[in-house]
Amino acid sequence: MEVTYSIRAHDGQVYGPYPLPEILTWIGEGRIGPDTPMTRSDLGSWQPAGDYSELRFPNTGVPSPTPPPPPTAGTAGPESQTAPTPDLSVLKSGASWFYWIAGLTAVNAGAWMAGSNMRFVVGTALVDVFNAMGENANARGLAIVLDVLLIALFVVCGIFAHKAHIWAFAVGITVYLLDTLLCLLAQEWIGLAFHAWALFGLAQAMRLAWQLRPLLRDQR
Repeated sequence: MEVTYSIRAHDGQVYGPYPLPEILTWIGEGRIGPDTPMTRSDLGSWQPAGDYSELRFPNTGVPSPTPPPPPTAGTAGPESQTAPTPDLSVLKSGASWFYWIAGLTAVNAGAWMAGSNMRFVVGTALVDVFNAMGENANARGLAIVLDVLLIALFVVCGIFAHKAHIWAFAVGITVYLLDTLLCLLAQEWIGLAFHAWALFGLAQAMRLAWQLRPLLRDQR
């Protein structure tokens, strides 16, 4: 798990967590000084930033002020400086839905390829359409290719959604909305409820990714 840091500003507000590269950038800009109260995720105790050996401070001999972290790009003023940091766990958790979708789709596709009648109702309806088409011996190869492409699509969307790429959310959600419509037409109510739950988590994560665009753009 990545080690992160939180900062206590002069006004008593706590900001973070932030990854090490971002902390080092703010040190170089003079926004964090060696006397800035800071805690590391693997320690849980507060101590001056200068006590952390991995943080490199310019040898000026003059303590730097301890302002809050810089506001999100495109904003200004005291309100933006004291705004709470978005919880990145919401982004990660929401993006992980793509992996769940890919995994359940792979199970259903694998069962069909093995000749089993086992099927998870929470899998994608699209793979059922492909598999039904593959019951024709002449179309079996095409059905397998389409199954693999569908699984790969959701895996790729998951990888890039974890990095807050908006296009990954947009593509994955669009395909899954189509799949949700197929569930509705087939009246698969359990599958439909699962789709709605997954879409809610994905929408929440996409909204957060959109808010974080200015912050994350500089880290890529």
